[in-house]
Amino acid sequence: MSFLRELGLILAVCLLGEGIAMVLPIPFPGSVVAMGLLFLLLIVPCPVREHHVSRLGNFLLQNMAFFFIPAGVGILEYAQLMKEQGLALVAICFFTMILTFGATALTIRGVTRLLSRKKSAKEAAAHVE
Repeated sequence: MSFLRELGLILAVCLLGEGIAMVLPIPFPGSVVAMGLLFLLLIVPCPVREHHVSRLGNFLLQNMAFFFIPAGVGILEYAQLMKEQGLALVAICFFTMILTFGATALTIRGVTRLLSRKKSAKEAAAHVE
């Protein structure tokens, strides 16, 4: 698929995600909705496949650092606020990081257990036959 078609597909999904986010009764980021939509399009049997977005996706991943420049410049505009509230911000970031690590570890442990149970059930079914 051509680079422009991949871009058009991704932009269409982003636009649809923003539209859905606007009609949701709760505030929700359109980009997250769009990511979910793209994920669904990639896992359900439909005309959208991974190779339809892989070239542009790889390009965006390789150049991801450029997307953080505006955020870094935006933080510089609030340098005084960062000086005043910096310690609280660091504490919040540290606390949420610990929570994220814990949630990730528990999720991995749970998925590993589910996969091992599924594997043992398949092995047991194979021995019965």
